[in-house]
Amino acid sequence: SKITLAVAEIISDNNKINQLLCDNLTLSLILQLIKNHSNTLTAAGQSQGVLSSRALKMALEKLDNSPIGDVTIKSLALELGVSSAHFCRAFKNSTGLTPYGWLKQRVMERAFHELQHTDKLITEIAIESGYGSQNAFTQAFRKITGLTPGQWREKKNTR
Repeated sequence: SKITLAVAEIISDNNKINQLLCDNLTLSLILQLIKNHSNTLTAAGQSQGVLSSRALKMALEKLDNSPIGDVTIKSLALELGVSSAHFCRAFKNSTGLTPYGWLKQRVMERAFHELQHTDKLITEIAIESGYGSQNAFTQAFRKITGLTPGQWREKKNTR
């Protein structure tokens, strides 16, 4: 950048004014770097420990659009330039859910939609939802709704 070139030109000069100018330019460079690389959290968001709207949108889109298991907390945090622990805290403060909790909720929302609006087999929906078996899916589904996926589908289709 222009600041770097200006610093390089005067760095070898022993003149006091040039040294002050060099110090000032160095501070300007540091501030510019901080500004360019800290757009993950807003100043207000930083004190509240939440993700900026841009960072939250990016994280939600990645979680929502990637095959289950392809996105990790570490990769999201790295992309946003924060630690995994900070990302998890800020995500929860922003959404009310942990990243894993949000993803589980989203997977179930898709499963509800598939059960209600398609004739897919429950086994197929279970596998698409990332469950290893229909039984595991049924247990998770029952924990949320109190019904098996088949009972839920039947109840929704009779209305």
